[in-house]
Amino acid sequence: MAADGSANRAVYAFEDDGTELAAATQAQAVYGMPELHRKEIAGARLVANPGCYATSVILPLKPLVAAGWWIWSMGLWPTRRAA
Repeated sequence: MAADGSANRAVYAFEDDGTELAAATQAQAVYGMPELHRKEIAGARLVANPGCYATSVILPLKPLVAAGWWIWSMGLWPTRRAA
């Protein structure tokens, strides 16, 4: 399945009207997790709701990522070489 959603558009006959507006609006949104984006939320016009499942994963992983114990982009624990 294509990552750009083209399969869904073909199956469900989605129209692409307003795509530019949607992208511009999304670019202005702030992820609504105050533990991570408190200052940005305070001044935001549009705040995205992260939901409970995302919150339950992101918040416990935050200190591990900050400490370098989790390589977020690779989705794995870094390997440590024996000294």
